[in-house]
Amino acid sequence: MGNVTGSVAARLAFFPPEPATYRVSREQDGRVVVSGAGLSEDRDLVAHVLETKGGNRIVATFWKHTFARFTLLYSHGNAADLGQMHDLFLELRAHLRVNIMSYDYAGYGASTGKNIDKIRHVDCPVLVIHGTNDEIVDWSHGKRLWELSKEKYDPLWVKGGGHCNLEAFPEYIKHLRKFLNAMEKLSITGETNKQPTHDPSDTEEEHKHNKCLRFGLR
Repeated sequence: MGNVTGSVAARLAFFPPEPATYRVSREQDGRVVVSGAGLSEDRDLVAHVLETKGGNRIVATFWKHTFARFTLLYSHGNAADLGQMHDLFLELRAHLRVNIMSYDYAGYGASTGKNIDKIRHVDCPVLVIHGTNDEIVDWSHGKRLWELSKEKYDPLWVKGGGHCNLEAFPEYIKHLRKFLNAMEKLSITGETNKQPTHDPSDTEEEHKHNKCLRFGLR
């Protein structure tokens, strides 16, 4: 997106599915229920509606796995909502044996607002995956997100990957497994014992300089 400002870039990248692919309702016992075409009933899915400081109501979902090792906070792409992520979350939960926490941005799905709430980087290990051929959100945005992460893990730049097809690349699930294995080792020993992934935009000199950042989880 070159030299355009962050606010303009945010507007250009605002593509929520319309209409939303799911709806939320509240049962008499207070439970929030997510339903919609193509969404199977899942007793291990817990939904919440969260209020932001800006007055928006954000829908968040927690996909429980009975034997989960970790909880994966998943921020989906800008052209999807939680309803469209349903099948992928079921697959990731089963194959990776994790809980999955996800949410819809303001203005997406059943979340209210106009996407003006800022998402704060969180104080936990961050894995950034981005396609090098993404024509909707340029790859440079993923790189910048990784640079701003407080606790870095080797990013995955999917060569030839677009905006909505990264799950189709075999390295996607492999890298997720590698990330979870590293987190498991970190929780036990405090070490990841892993080699840094080369950033294709780095020169060799920059790569040497950034080595310490790529081991930021230690």
